[in-house]
Amino acid sequence: MNNTGTRATIAVVAKFTNSIAIWNCIKQHIDLMLSSGNNILIFVPAEESLEYIQENYRDKMVVFHSKKELKSKAISNHIDIIWYPTNVAMLQYGRPFKSCKVLLWIQGTDADESWMRNHSKIRVMALNMIEKRVFNKADGLIYVSESMRDFFEKKYSRTFSNYAVIPCLSDFHDYKPHSERIPESYVYIGGLSAWQCFDEIVELYSKVRSNKSIFHVITMDVENAKRIVSAKVTNPNDITVYSIKDRTKIPDILSQFQYGFLIRKESPVNYVSSPIKFLEYISCGVDVIMTNAVPSYAKMVSENGIGTIVDVDSPKKIEINKFSDKARFVYEKHFERKNFVEDYKKMIESALKA
Repeated sequence: MNNTGTRATIAVVAKFTNSIAIWNCIKQHIDLMLSSGNNILIFVPAEESLEYIQENYRDKMVVFHSKKELKSKAISNHIDIIWYPTNVAMLQYGRPFKSCKVLLWIQGTDADESWMRNHSKIRVMALNMIEKRVFNKADGLIYVSESMRDFFEKKYSRTFSNYAVIPCLSDFHDYKPHSERIPESYVYIGGLSAWQCFDEIVELYSKVRSNKSIFHVITMDVENAKRIVSAKVTNPNDITVYSIKDRTKIPDILSQFQYGFLIRKESPVNYVSSPIKFLEYISCGVDVIMTNAVPSYAKMVSENGIGTIVDVDSPKKIEINKFSDKARFVYEKHFERKNFVEDYKKMIESALKA
């Protein structure tokens, strides 16, 4: 086992409930840890789909069928640190052996998300108990935003000393946006779930549109989006709805636009979040029209002048700030990948020394 802090062998438990979106985020963390000079093995519960992982990491896969087998394989592979993607996964498998350190990636506030879905006080109590237990046992916490760190430190009235803030980074970080954009152009990319506030976005666009503006809606739920647009907008000839299945084409399309919508409602879930949509927009040079519900990013928009903070419930006329042409610069300043590599390196070294 390595206790020097110079190089660790890390087992990433890829328990991601077969969600390609979560796996894509886990991949980012794997790559950051690899870049920070560590050895990575991917411990995969046998019930998970293996096709996503085999695509790029076949030689690093370790499949296990039980907690006992995970422990055995952690010992035989000389694991120094085990990395968990959820509170429940950490509770289920725990610390394989006493000297093994544990890192926990926190995706959100489980209890509040459960309340929004189920309104069950018993589930909320259980998830809060799990959260408190695993937080106290972790040797390092990975938050997705500064607001999330602030939220949990206030919740538990304590400071967790070993942590890193690693947002969901854009896949388009190497892309160089177009220098020319369509004047008065707006875009929304994403799904139509209630928490994504698509109805409110369409209503907001109807308040700020002019006879020169255009609005493109990029979603996999095309027919539903068209239905909502038709119901909420009179003469929606300036609104185009379509899907993009090839993600490599997205940055070229996004960078045609000046403004992108990111509307959320006030809730603990949104307070701690790090919407990938925000980073996709600004990495393509798109200014963001958003609410204060995601305070870490709303603050960045306000301080850097890369968009407009709106109150969708206000009866007052909404004025959209002039296009800044600075969003890509702000992305490069605040989301430089090498900074997060260094953050991971420090957290891992600290965990090993604890």
